[in-house]
Amino acid sequence: MLIVANASRLLPSHVLSALAAMAKSKPANDEPPKPNLKESRGKLILETYRRCEGNVVHTAKELAVSRNTVYRELRRSGLR
Repeated sequence: MLIVANASRLLPSHVLSALAAMAKSKPANDEPPKPNLKESRGKLILETYRRCEGNVVHTAKELAVSRNTVYRELRRSGLR
């Protein structure tokens, strides 16, 4: 952060006004939360499971994971 003042000295009031201006200029955090690894992995498993027409063995082989991993994600998502 760089604060520039028109006076010969930088006063606390300059810092406070600069911080207030920064607070007003920052947009609200309206961004959706970034997905975490667990959510991303779950989505990938479910998409692959659907693409494999519900075949757990094919899903596991395509993703190079165990069948238990696929079953665990299916239970977590409520599909099984």
